Amino acid sequence: MRKLRLAVLSLFAADVVFWIAVRLAGAVTLPLDFNGFPTDGPFQTFNPLRRIAAGQHGGVDFQFFHGLGVPYLLYPLYALFGKTLYAAELSREIISVFAFALAVVAIVYAASRDVPATIVWTVAGLGLYQTVFQPLAIAWNSMLGLRSTAPVIFAAVLLWPARTRTRAIGCGLALALSLALGSEQGLSVIVAFAAMQMWLAMKRRTLRPLAEGAASVTMGIGAYVVFLLSAGGPAGCRNALRYAFKDVPGDQFWYFGSPPNAFLSRWLDVVTEPYFMSAIVFTLTATAVVVVWFWLASAPEDEGTLHAVAVLLIYGLLSGAAYLGIAGPANRLPMLRAVFFALLALAAHFTVRYLRDGSTAARRVIRISIYVFVLLVVIADVWMSVLDVDTLILPRYRAYVAAGRHPRLSPRWQWDLAIAHHVIGAPGGVKPRIWSTFAGQIQSDYAVFNPSFDYIIHALGEENRRAYLDTFRGTKPEYVETMRRSLFSYEDWLRAMHWDFYSEVLHHYTLVAISSHSLWWKLGRAAPLVEHDAGSIHVGPEGQMVALPLPHFESRLAVAVITLNYRLTNRWARVPVIGQLPRHLVIVHGAANSGSVALSPYRTVVQIPVFVWHGQRPSIGVVTESLVPGASVTVLSANVSVIDIDRATEPFLALPFPMEGVPIEVREGNYR
Repeated sequence: MRKLRLAVLSLFAADVVFWIAVRLAGAVTLPLDFNGFPTDGPFQTFNPLRRIAAGQHGGVDFQFFHGLGVPYLLYPLYALFGKTLYAAELSREIISVFAFALAVVAIVYAASRDVPATIVWTVAGLGLYQTVFQPLAIAWNSMLGLRSTAPVIFAAVLLWPARTRTRAIGCGLALALSLALGSEQGLSVIVAFAAMQMWLAMKRRTLRPLAEGAASVTMGIGAYVVFLLSAGGPAGCRNALRYAFKDVPGDQFWYFGSPPNAFLSRWLDVVTEPYFMSAIVFTLTATAVVVVWFWLASAPEDEGTLHAVAVLLIYGLLSGAAYLGIAGPANRLPMLRAVFFALLALAAHFTVRYLRDGSTAARRVIRISIYVFVLLVVIADVWMSVLDVDTLILPRYRAYVAAGRHPRLSPRWQWDLAIAHHVIGAPGGVKPRIWSTFAGQIQSDYAVFNPSFDYIIHALGEENRRAYLDTFRGTKPEYVETMRRSLFSYEDWLRAMHWDFYSEVLHHYTLVAISSHSLWWKLGRAAPLVEHDAGSIHVGPEGQMVALPLPHFESRLAVAVITLNYRLTNRWARVPVIGQLPRHLVIVHGAANSGSVALSPYRTVVQIPVFVWHGQRPSIGVVTESLVPGASVTVLSANVSVIDIDRATEPFLALPFPMEGVPIEVREGNYR
């Protein structure tokens, strides 16, 4: 029986190795023929990695939206593999795989402190987790899997039976990692940890847990500040803290959490929203059970396990606050991940305990049942992994060999580079001044950087938005790249939210080329755009629509620019999270960009573009959508002007051609 058990455990251990090997093979082969999306994902990490390699400093020369620690964590592998786009993709894919596996191993071993149990439950965790939480196992656009790993590591440290001082230091370092990989992750862990330390102090009737918790949190914040100081010095630390804890949270709701993104505007939406409610009910039930169980537990080892698991579950609940910003299914994943790891930790802990203390016959039945269950998971996981190898990994490798064993850009990206070279000139000479709303491969090809934020959407907060526009005006770049409406579904939203920038481009640049994903503009115009003053309009109370008084224009397309002077009322404005729930919207009907545009809570005047085809008669109105009462918007005055769009600039609004038909014969070379 012992030999059979060793054979089964060896099989399970081999499956863990096989799982990691297959995922690493997928990570290595995925970017061999790069076809990444230009506005998110790959370049969100590639840009800061290039900046670090060039000697720039985080917090001073650049900010990172998802936590400044992410690019610094990826940088060693990026440098090791050659500091290319392929190296950047390798680093984020490989780190994501290892973070995925490390979280499972850490929580299981810390809960069980038993090698055979760690092997068994790691296999179960990897197999089941891969099936249910696939987005967290890969380098998704926001790297949510990597960023939500640190809270799991924190829970694993809490489970570790080390001396108080050692565990406090470990908890502090895990908290620092959580803050560095995402302020929202770190804050959620700190609040969850504080809540359970208070609960523990009440149970034991002593203040010692509060002192220990305060020591860990203080060390964590201190270590986080030391990291920021080492990255950017005092100025960089100050800027990074303001960006992470003021600018990003301040724009999470009204800016990112507004149309076209879905958000919860009515309590009926909250109750009927299937993803959110199911995750909340599931997590809340699990949290309540574990918290009560912890209070009743008498054995010290059980109390310690339940304490750590409760921290993880409360963190999961708090992470669900992101759903109040953007009501997207992905925002429930950290919550469900916390429940999954909690169940995994409890299973590992209590099966080891029962197999140690239970009767011989019962132990045999439980062990066989667990092994049979995990064996079925192994069979399913191997079957899916073999399918991945056959349908994804091997075809990628064969294409790589056929291409001469060099990582390469996809035909679409090669075409886009060829167009950029035609417009700007071949790389290697005098470095051109290029400004892209989403910087990336073009900047790498010419060895230049965006003079401001690499992504326009990351210029968050009123001060950063103003600096972005002022830098653009002061730099006067020779070439500007903006996204095509036909490719990027958020481009209309982007133009409405940043019309001051796009207006500068329209009035001072000429559209000279179109790539598969972008429009290329060159400084200077042969003739100024014709602009008409259409007078003022009265925008009535919320819910009422008013037609725009458009003058006659000869062109096929025009932009009606509405200048709104408005006042927002929000009695909850000073309350964290709740005060950000109201969305004050301008509604546009009957236009090429019909929809809703959110009003900034820290402005009182805004310009909103309405794209009009000849013959259209658009109308506008205002409305407030909110889960809490006491919020409204009042328009004090509104003026309209109309910009005629000439034929050469029509592609700015029209859809000039589809993305299909990219010429395969264009070959601009390998990764640069």
